[in-house]
Amino acid sequence: MQKSIGTCHSEGGVTLLDRPHTDDPDRPPDISIGSLSTEQLMEHMLEHELCGEIDLDEVMASAAYARPTQGVAAAHLSKIWKIDLPTAERTLNATTQLLHQSEDPSMARNFGTNNRMLRYRRLTQYFFMDTFFATKKGGKSARGNTCCQLFVTDKGFVYVVPMRTKKDVTLAVKQFAKEIGVPDAIVCDAAGEQTSIELRRFLNSIGTTIRVLEQGTPWANRAELYVGLMKEAVRRDMRDSNCPFVFWDYCVERRARVNNLTAKDSFQLRGQTPQTEVTGDPGDISNLCRFGWYEWCYAMNKNIAFPHNKEILGRVLGPATGMGNEMCQWVLQGNGTVISRCTVRPLKTEEIHSPEQERKRQLYDSLSLDWKTLARLLLFIVQSMAAKLLDVISEIIYVLVCDTWDSSLARPTRMFG
Repeated sequence: MQKSIGTCHSEGGVTLLDRPHTDDPDRPPDISIGSLSTEQLMEHMLEHELCGEIDLDEVMASAAYARPTQGVAAAHLSKIWKIDLPTAERTLNATTQLLHQSEDPSMARNFGTNNRMLRYRRLTQYFFMDTFFATKKGGKSARGNTCCQLFVTDKGFVYVVPMRTKKDVTLAVKQFAKEIGVPDAIVCDAAGEQTSIELRRFLNSIGTTIRVLEQGTPWANRAELYVGLMKEAVRRDMRDSNCPFVFWDYCVERRARVNNLTAKDSFQLRGQTPQTEVTGDPGDISNLCRFGWYEWCYAMNKNIAFPHNKEILGRVLGPATGMGNEMCQWVLQGNGTVISRCTVRPLKTEEIHSPEQERKRQLYDSLSLDWKTLARLLLFIVQSMAAKLLDVISEIIYVLVCDTWDSSLARPTRMFG
């Protein structure tokens, strides 16, 4: 019996170079990993584990503690930046490369132009979101809004977007990403408008994702808590100021700003404001510290012709985002329209106690009615005028007709009225 180094069997002198052991499983063929789906990739990994080539526990541990994918090697960065290799490695560990382009492009067509993942600020936070609605009976605001989309972190940073319908959730998320930034993930319930394909596609394009909570677990969504807190704060502001209900969306936006710039006694905030903890920027209260909600003011209106006074009496509805400079305020005029003005001042002490100014404010409040109240008042006036007009017409017809009737006949009944 012939024997040799590496003999696997006691018969025939067969070595490892001749053929594998008959009990060994067949080795899976080499294929392209990038062409596999998730299910196919898992089957491929299981086959290799059965062959003893990989250990799934090590693979999962490596994936859990892996760094974000880097598109450029440390050696290449060291070469083109003219820095040493250790510095290049530290640079890659401290930075991100969210957009990767092909190393060997065919130049058959233009490169993709999607750079949303670079346009938006990146936030290492989880945001919770939910939708809350105003009452259906007179709840539509002066701007036509019926609901609000609320975004909040576990540190209490709140961002609200008033919406006309709940179908505008995708637009609200886009505005949130542009104004605030892109979080690691957005957590929400399983409402249809919050889990739509359009919303998922947009979140994927900007480099984040959505996490849907299990049904029947509202306590897991922190936005549910802040919806109640926000509603109660807005109710208090509206009640104390006797503000018309149609301006509730202005109050919600202002209350969210105040919340973000308030340094609450919270362990998570560490003496800072929620805005500083989330964005890293110190909050500025210049456009919020001069006026209370629905406070009296005088604003400059240059559209008023000479010789009328250009200072108009109004009510402050909070900072006007996207209008003028950062100090611009929404001002409610006596005719019920809202304008944005940068030149706004509070009432002086003598103006507050002046009888003449008090009469002006009373007249202002009587004129600043919401559109439903104005509609009812107009309808009442029209009905009253119509009734009087019908009485006049019936009297005229009575006089004209009675001249041709016999005096012995009874007075005819009115044709109208």
